[in-house]
Amino acid sequence: MTKTASPTKAPSRVRVTVGRQSLEAMGRDFLDQWHALEGGAAIAETHIHFQTLDDAARILSPKRQDLLKYLRRHKARTITEIAAGVKRSYKNVHQDVKALLDIGLLRKQKDEGFTVPFDRIQTEIRL
Repeated sequence: MTKTASPTKAPSRVRVTVGRQSLEAMGRDFLDQWHALEGGAAIAETHIHFQTLDDAARILSPKRQDLLKYLRRHKARTITEIAAGVKRSYKNVHQDVKALLDIGLLRKQKDEGFTVPFDRIQTEIRL
């Protein structure tokens, strides 16, 4: 899995791609963003790439998607608050929160607690 974050504080969307991506395609994506930034564009997008659909499904499980949806609608400063809100065990929520933090789908800010810094996930699967 690879992750590329755009330089804005709160991306409005996450683009998830699955499948093989050539170095040429990665280079094109990078250059497109670079040129857009040079032109003064504010890019509000984060890119996450998984090599296989199994990898994506493991990380973006239905329970983790529910957790992201919950945190878009509710403020939570602790994992205990999240676990109570989604009615799941602390241990499982802790594992899910860690996985989502690690790939950038979730953020923890000192003054705001846990936040989901986007409002949609766009998925592309390469065959």
